[in-house]
Amino acid sequence: MNEYKYLNLKNKNILEFKIDDNSIEKEIYLNEENISGKNLREIPVFNEIAAGNPIEINDEKQENFYLPKEWVDRNNDNFILQIKGG
Repeated sequence: MNEYKYLNLKNKNILEFKIDDNSIEKEIYLNEENISGKNLREIPVFNEIAAGNPIEINDEKQENFYLPKEWVDRNNDNFILQIKGG
């Protein structure tokens, strides 16, 4: 079970949640609530983006991450960058 924090800049709050990465089912554990299936939105993850000098990223997604649909604006492109370096 891995722990994550979601920072909502619009509402200025932080939500802590857990995901069991070993589970076949995509499910988020938020307090006493389990969110799964059609209530999740798939977000592409782009790994190993170099910090510092601006460069073009490899536009091939390496994996997907799942967040509750109500947290994600469905009218915009959403993605996650994993940054390396500093």
